[in-house]
Amino acid sequence: GARKYYERCYTIAEQLMAETDTVDARRDLAVSCNRIGDLCQAEGNLEDAYRYYKQGCELLETVAKKLVTAKCVLSKAGTM
Repeated sequence: GARKYYERCYTIAEQLMAETDTVDARRDLAVSCNRIGDLCQAEGNLEDAYRYYKQGCELLETVAKKLVTAKCVLSKAGTM
C-alpha cells in the first residue's frame, strides 16, 4: 500500500539531500519523514513515528537556520 510509496519517496529525498544539500532537498526529506511518521503512528508504531518526526523536525530546524542566516547576510550586504 501507501508505505511502499512513502518509503520510496523518502529514499529519493534522502539521496537528493545527500547529493545537493539544498534547502529544498532538506524540506522535501522533512516532509517525507513526517508522512512516514504519520503512517507509523496510525499503525500504532509510536517508537518509529517519534524517530521520523524527530528527524523531520531537525531537518526543518537546519532549513530555518540557513534561511535566517541567508536573510541576515543579504540584509547586511544591503540587498534586501
